[in-house]
Order: sequence, then C-alpha cells, then structure tokens
Amino acid sequence: MKKNKKEDFRSRKVKKRRIIIVTSLFLGIIIVSLFSTQLALYLNFLIGNDVVVKLEADKHHLYLNHSEEGVIKFEEFITTNPFCSAECEYKFIDISNNEVIETNNFISEKLTPLHKEFTIKADKLGVGQKLYRFDLNCLSKKTLLCHTNEKPSTKSILITVNYDLNEEEQNLKTDINKKLDELSFRLGNLKREEKKIEKEFYTINKFFILEKLDYSKEELYQLDDSFKKLDLLWINYDYSSMKEELIEVKQSIEEYEKLFEDVNNSLFSYKETYNSLIDSIYDSKNDLEILKNQISSDNISIEFNKTISYYNNLTYIFLEEKSLEKKTEIVNIILSKVNNIKKKNDEELLKLSSYLYEKREELCLLTGECLFTNVSSLNETCSELSRIKSKLEEVDKIVKLCDNIEQDNIKIKEINFSKINFDENLEEIELFKYGEPKKECCIFGVCEECCTSQECKNNPELYPVILLHGHAFNEEVSADYSLEWFNGIQNRLESDGYLNAGTVTLYTGFDYPQGVLSLITRPITKKVSYYFDVVKDSEDYTMVQTKSQNIDTYSIKLKELIDIVKYQTDKPKVNIVAFSMGGLVARRYLQIFGENEVNKLILIGTPNKGIKGEVTDYCNLFGEKLECDDMDSKSLFINKLNTGKQPSIPIYNIIGTGCQMELGIGDGVVLEKDAKLHYANNFVVEGECNNNRLLHIELGNIDNYPNSYKFILESLKE
Repeated sequence: MKKNKKEDFRSRKVKKRRIIIVTSLFLGIIIVSLFSTQLALYLNFLIGNDVVVKLEADKHHLYLNHSEEGVIKFEEFITTNPFCSAECEYKFIDISNNEVIETNNFISEKLTPLHKEFTIKADKLGVGQKLYRFDLNCLSKKTLLCHTNEKPSTKSILITVNYDLNEEEQNLKTDINKKLDELSFRLGNLKREEKKIEKEFYTINKFFILEKLDYSKEELYQLDDSFKKLDLLWINYDYSSMKEELIEVKQSIEEYEKLFEDVNNSLFSYKETYNSLIDSIYDSKNDLEILKNQISSDNISIEFNKTISYYNNLTYIFLEEKSLEKKTEIVNIILSKVNNIKKKNDEELLKLSSYLYEKREELCLLTGECLFTNVSSLNETCSELSRIKSKLEEVDKIVKLCDNIEQDNIKIKEINFSKINFDENLEEIELFKYGEPKKECCIFGVCEECCTSQECKNNPELYPVILLHGHAFNEEVSADYSLEWFNGIQNRLESDGYLNAGTVTLYTGFDYPQGVLSLITRPITKKVSYYFDVVKDSEDYTMVQTKSQNIDTYSIKLKELIDIVKYQTDKPKVNIVAFSMGGLVARRYLQIFGENEVNKLILIGTPNKGIKGEVTDYCNLFGEKLECDDMDSKSLFINKLNTGKQPSIPIYNIIGTGCQMELGIGDGVVLEKDAKLHYANNFVVEGECNNNRLLHIELGNIDNYPNSYKFILESLKE
C-alpha cells in the first residue's frame, strides 16, 4: 500500500516536472519568437518598410455642361505590417471654393480595398475649370510589435472639371452676341455722326454764331458706360440681366439717332440759308453791274450811286455780323435797294422809249432809215443819235438826254464771299470691343482668368515642379514608399502658392487629356517615380514596378515623365527638385537629352561624386545592385557624369552635414565634400544623426530642418 503511494507521488512529481519543463520551453520559444519578430520588424522599419498607401481613380477629368453631373470613383489600397494597423483619414476637397466636401477617419487592418465615389455637378454658369482633390493620409501606430516612425503616408489625386454652357445657354449667347454687334455698330455710327456734327458746327461758326446744339455730348458718351456694364455682364455670362440692359441701351441709341437726324437737318438748313444769302449778294452785284449801263436819267444816276453806296456798306456789315438773322436782314435790305433802283430805272427807260417811238417817223424821213423799229437798248439808241447829230438838229434834245446820263458812277465794291461747305469725309471711329467671356479658374477661393494666353503659358513662374525621389534603400519595399519623402515639402509648397497635383507615373500619364492642367493659374507640383513602367498590350496598359535598373535607364524614364508633365500642362519647361540618387538621374538626363525642357535643377542630399566606404557596403547589402554600382564613387557612371558636359541652367545644391562618418563629415550617407559641385549654388544644412535617424533622410523633415525648405523655396522663386 505504502509502495503504491510512493509510486503515485513519484509519478505525479515527474509529470509536474515535465509540465514545468514543457511550459518553460514553450515560454522560451514564445519569448525568442517575440524578440526575433521585434528585431525583424525593427529592421524593416529602419530600412523603410512602413505603411504603404495606393490610391486610384476611375477618371481624373470631367467635361460637363452647365447643370450636368459626373461621378468620380476612388479605390484605396492600404498595406501595413501584419502586426500594425493604420489610422487613416481621407478628404475630398473642392480646391476652387476652398471647401472640404467630405472627410472621415478610419482604421485599416485588412487588405480589403476601400471604395468612395462622389457626384460632381457643374452648377456654375459660364466657362472655366474647377479643381477637386482626394487626399488620403495613413500612419501606423507604434505598439510592442509594431515599430513605425508614425509619419503619414500620403496619396493625392487631382481632379479637373472643365465646365461649359449648355445648349440653351449657347443659343442665348449667340443671340445676345448678334445684338451686341448690332448695337456696337450703331453706337459707332452715332459717334461718327457726333464728330461730323461737331465739325459742321465748327465750320458754320466761322461764318456766323450758332446757338448751342440741342444734344448732350456727355450723355452720348455715357452710353460707353452702359456698354461697359454690358461687357461686364457678358464676360460673367449674366445673360438674363443683359437682356434687360440691351433693351435700355437700344432705346437710348434710337433716341440719339432721331435727335441726330434732327440736328443734321438743322445744320443743313443753316448752311443752305447762308449759302442762299451769298447767292443773293452776288446776284445783286450782277444786277448793279448791268444797271450801271442802263441809267435813264440824272435822277436815276444819283439814286443808283446811293444804292451802290448802300450795297458796299451793307456787304461789309454782312461780313462783320455774327447773327444769321441779322445777316438775313442785311441781305433783304440790299435786295430791296437794288430792286427799287431797277424798278425806277425801268420806269424812266420806258418813258424815254416812248418819246423815241414818237420821233421815229421824223428820223426815218431825215435819214432814209428807220432806226427805231424796236428799242432794245438805250446805248444803241444814243449811239445812233450821235451818228446823225449833224443832220438832225431837232434831235439835240434827245442827244442831250443821252449826254446827261454819261456821268461818273460810284464803283461797285469787289466781293469774295465764301459759301459754307461741309467735309463729307467721316472720321473713323473704333467700335466698342467687348471682351470674350473669360474662362474662370479659382484656387482656394481666389478666382481669376484661366491661363490661356501664350504669355501665361510661357511664364517661368508657372512652370510645373517635378519632385524626384531618391534610391530605395531596401529593394523589397514598394516603390510607392519612395514617393513619401517629399510629402512635407509638397504640402508646405502648397501654402506658398504651388498647387499639390499629386503624383504622376508612366501609367497615370495616360489618364489626362493634353493640356488639361494648362488652365491652372499657379505652378503645380507633382511627385514622379522612375521605379514604375508600363507594359502595353493591344487593349490596355499594365503598370509594373522596376527597381532593378541602372541610372541611365532611369534618366530615360525621367524623359518620359517630363514629357507627360509637359503634355498635361502645356508648359515648355519644368523645374526639377531631386533627392539623393534622383539628383544623379536628373543630372544624367541633362547630359543625355539637353536642357531645353528644364528651367532649373535643385539637388538635395545628392551623392554627386558618389558614395564610399561602409555606405557602399550597406547599399549592396539591402539595395539594388545596379543602382549601387552606378553610385559607387569609383564607377564609370560617376566618372562620366562629372567629366562630361556640365549644364548651363541654374543648379542649386542643398548639402547636409554634421554627421561623423567613416571617411569624414556628411549627412550619414553622402560625404559633404562628395556632395558639392563647383558650378552649382551650394547651400549647407547643419544637422546630426542620432536615434537611428540619418540626416540624409531628415533633410526632408522641414519642421526639424527648416533651412532645407527655405533653400528650396528661394531657389524656385529666384
């Protein structure tokens, strides 16, 4: 019995010991596993394997007529470490109106893609472009098994919406356009008439003083203000207000057309009246010239001389008189005087003719001729009487009558009076030119005319900015992660006037029509990546990640990316801001393809003379071999890059220093002396490497190193 008890006790003890041993072993395995996992995850963090965000849209651009709607669909892919979760926030922003349409926070723990869609309506009347953007920000939260820098991974997609008038509005615009043309032409005619009237008024006033014309020139030219108002309504597409204003303007023009017709008739009447007075003066002079050879008696001769005196004096007074009414009175007096003497002379001539008629029989008997069969001229009669004077003593009395009228008369004054003649050549008047309705582009609530002119397109201040990433230290990390380095810089640039237009790859470049970003009135920034390529089949394009190529190949891809950005923006050149190896890619691009398409190049932390020592070893351990081989300071690539033709465009070079490295001072990856370029504007940023943070990477942390951003902004603005 006791024996059995001892065996049971021993058995339980062994069993308990086994349980303890097994438990200890199990706990040991767990601890080792946890430590190994932590170590592995921490290593992943150090080499850049944090949360990766991908964002896609089914379309990047919409064309909508007024009141039409379009739908944009977004798909979000968020990849994290298996032991991490990502806290994410998305925003759909109306950039034009500076409004957040929708925002939300969520936690992503699965690989299931998220979907969002938004309906966009062209609710603004007119023609222009609106901008929207979908921003997605995610960051991993640090836990025991999740090592992360807790910096957000960001993706943005810019959506452009070109809006236009609908069919009904287009027809209304055409109709109003015709009416504007017609009224503009009629206003031009009125202005020509006004200039003509003004000239004729001035011409008339050289001959006599005319009272003020019965219209207001100021009121006429106030129609210009009405047309300016119409122009403002026109360029702002306010057609309903224009219809009312056009009616008022048309009425005003019709009133002036009637008024000018009356004024023209009045001026013509004044001219004709004055010119008829001149005709009367000349007619009176001619009458007097004729009459002086037909004086019938001494009394008439005296009266005739008085009439000439009146005529001479009155014509002088006529010239001096400034009133048409007075001039008319003077001419009427002249006509009265001349007509009066003509009448008296005719009466005397009639008496003399009667007397001669009585004596004609006697003259016929004496001379054997009938001299006075018909008396048509007193002079002729007198001449005949003189001829027969020696034979006809009885006609002495008649001859004496003739002799008596041969007296000296007062000379009629010579006159040279001009008539009023109007210049029929109308002055050319430039018609009112109303502006073409402007395309409106608004950014963050500030609206202005879209960039449509060549002057705007060629403005260097509006050249797009390409943000070119550096070497991916870990070849296993998604190429998307390389784009994250510029997040802080791109966001800060937006606050300084450079619109964040997201990312462009060789794949996304096909999603935009040509020039779709050309209307934007600010320079844009686009992150670009040479780590993606496109495989094209007969029906579609497929994007592939290519991180195993040399820098020459990347420079060829950069050429394609620059072409895409130029294609989208219609700008002749770009500015490049390049980090680390991206600077070598950009410099090689300039050597191969030239400088015609690049305005300036800004380098940040670029190993311009290559990498050395342990940095080369680490690069070969974790990085892509071809890239690392090219960046080696002893490589043929670095030699060709620095001995070949150097660029003549402005080069700005931001260099990090302050970290003690194996072979000298630098930014933890690039030695200061190997970053400098003798032909560049070199800027040095002092810093340090600590807490597993390399200054080389931290140069993009503009909160900690504000001088980095300061040099970038100053270089872009210069």
